[in-house]
Amino acid sequence: MAEYVRRTYCSWHDSGWRSLLVQSFAHARQAEALPLPGVSDLHLVLCTSGDAVMRTHDGGRASRRRWVPGRLELMLPGHPTVRSYHATSAMRSVQVHIPRATVERTAAELGGPAPDFEALSAALGTGDAVVEHLMRALPAARDAGDLYAESAAAFLVTHLLTRTRDQPPPGPEHTAVRKGIATMRERLADTGLTIEQIAERCGFSSPGSLSSAFLRHVGVRPSVYRKM
Repeated sequence: MAEYVRRTYCSWHDSGWRSLLVQSFAHARQAEALPLPGVSDLHLVLCTSGDAVMRTHDGGRASRRRWVPGRLELMLPGHPTVRSYHATSAMRSVQVHIPRATVERTAAELGGPAPDFEALSAALGTGDAVVEHLMRALPAARDAGDLYAESAAAFLVTHLLTRTRDQPPPGPEHTAVRKGIATMRERLADTGLTIEQIAERCGFSSPGSLSSAFLRHVGVRPSVYRKM
């Protein structure tokens, strides 16, 4: 692992925090089939510099995402992944680990159900200026005490939980579209099927309608995504 990443800050060692683990990393520009273990806590990742296409395998699922500054990700607890990427510039990240006990305690205090980490991850994937701002600020607050870290952890969890609860639950149509897009991603990444074949198997009337839907939800056309 040391050949792929170098830690430049650790709040446990450098600041004496125990309520929140904040780490800054400088990453190698290229990695192939890098295994990342699943963790039990709430793990947030913010890309702060670099430009890469991140290919992730999570069990039987495969995905590709563009990693650029501001890209946020919530790693699903207990889900090990395998990642590969090739960056065109130096890669850096800030990563925050919030103890599972803090998450569960905050959820109970809010009076809601147990956290839905998949929903949290999906919501964060669309961006969150509040989370990004705080994650960028945390390494600079290294001289603050653990009370600051405890408050930051509670704020982050409360913000994430209330954000997803304030959103209306997705209807059947939204869920079907999301599953369809996920299937298209997998077939584009892992099969040699043509766009026409994928369109037919995913229930689209034509390759053009598939391309339009994919562009609307992913941001690039299927032909471009396949080359990433």
